[in-house]
Amino acid sequence: MPLDLRVVFDVPTIITPIQDIQGGRYWHRGLKNGLRENYNNKSGASRVEIDIHFDEVPLFVFPRKVVAWTITGRVQDPQVVQTEPFSIGLYVGEKRPTKMEEFLTPFVTEAKQMDEEQIAINGAAVKIRGFNSDATALCLVKETVDHHSQMACHKCTVVAHSKGKRMAYPMQPAEARTNEMFRQLRYGNHHLHEDVGELGNQERVPKRSALLNLTQIDMVEDFMVGDEDHLLHAGLMRKLLFHFVEGNGSNVRAMKKTTLCNLNARLQEVELPCECSPRRFPELTTDLCSWSLNRHHFGHLLKWAMNPAAIAKPERQKREVTKNRFSVRS
Repeated sequence: MPLDLRVVFDVPTIITPIQDIQGGRYWHRGLKNGLRENYNNKSGASRVEIDIHFDEVPLFVFPRKVVAWTITGRVQDPQVVQTEPFSIGLYVGEKRPTKMEEFLTPFVTEAKQMDEEQIAINGAAVKIRGFNSDATALCLVKETVDHHSQMACHKCTVVAHSKGKRMAYPMQPAEARTNEMFRQLRYGNHHLHEDVGELGNQERVPKRSALLNLTQIDMVEDFMVGDEDHLLHAGLMRKLLFHFVEGNGSNVRAMKKTTLCNLNARLQEVELPCECSPRRFPELTTDLCSWSLNRHHFGHLLKWAMNPAAIAKPERQKREVTKNRFSVRS
């Protein structure tokens, strides 16, 4: 018989400590631990690549809002069709990390050690293939200007121009950014700046990203741009919705009032996943502008509209969300 309940429940004997960093608290599971526990290398590969993902997850813990920042990884094994993502680190606080360097340092230190010592996990050498994050997280981890700025493009030196409330990029060739120039922080206003030195004798210098310590990655080519949220959901879907409701004055007419009211009534019956707040779609007729505050609304509207069962039945239905997909029950 087991002498302790921990034997039955297989409680880990080594607990990773939680660190206090500026803005909140950080728990680092570890890149090596995540790979050992989630990748068994059944295919016998001698070398595998992993994708790293940074993302912000809004959590609502009454009575205040809590923000979580995650670092996750996913193995890209040519012999395996699809692998499951695994956690590497988790930050929780009332706001995003004040210093991204503190948030990234545990991951960067471990990844650098694995590369220098050629550490193999379950018989396979590991290499970071790239980073895929949304536009906001990408700018933060690279310490570059916000994606709405004039010199925000991560691939070339094109300069955007203000057009109303938006930034428009000219349709003309521009010089491509390079890894060497980025590492030397020579792209001027593309980098974030900070004041260093004593008060009264300060100098503004570009901020260095903690990811620059990973010499094996390309700071330009290894970062994906053009994420689904900002291009499809908060981009195309948002624009179409405004055209359907208000019209664009040329080739798209606004929907009839009766059609709009019927669509709005159907949308109010849909219960959204827990990451959306509120859990209901805002009113199309009165709260359309508030949709732009939550990009999840546009993404879930597209998923709901592509569900034939949700459109086929006009009567009120109970809907539940499973793995971010809408399933309909009568």
